[in-house]
Amino acid sequence: LKQQKREHKKKEIEPFKEGGCQPPPSGSLVPLGERDDNRWLQYDSTNLPKTQAQWESTTFVDKTHWGFYTWPKPMLTYAPAEEQPPLGRKREDMSEGEAIIFDHFTNQEFVDKLIGFLSLEDRKGRDKFSNR
Repeated sequence: LKQQKREHKKKEIEPFKEGGCQPPPSGSLVPLGERDDNRWLQYDSTNLPKTQAQWESTTFVDKTHWGFYTWPKPMLTYAPAEEQPPLGRKREDMSEGEAIIFDHFTNQEFVDKLIGFLSLEDRKGRDKFSNR
């Protein structure tokens, strides 16, 4: 399925500008953990987006470790939703490979059989779950 994933647009951001602070001098050591430059990444229940415009102007970072130790150069994040490929496409708009996968997962018999295979127990009571 990863081979079928469509390319999503990314934008480059300046993390210190997002945080409203100055970058440290070149060559200086930056302490680990919570700092002024990564506070914008942290959850703040007093500053939740309440409107569509606020939600769309929020910058989301998909790597949880970015900003805790250091910032990547360049720092790329996903562009806003309106700049991304459409999600709810019709079958006619899909590529041949996507259409085959779509057909299989909309076939209830296939889904039932797949769930049955995925839930088989090899050794009753001694199976261990592995997500690999």
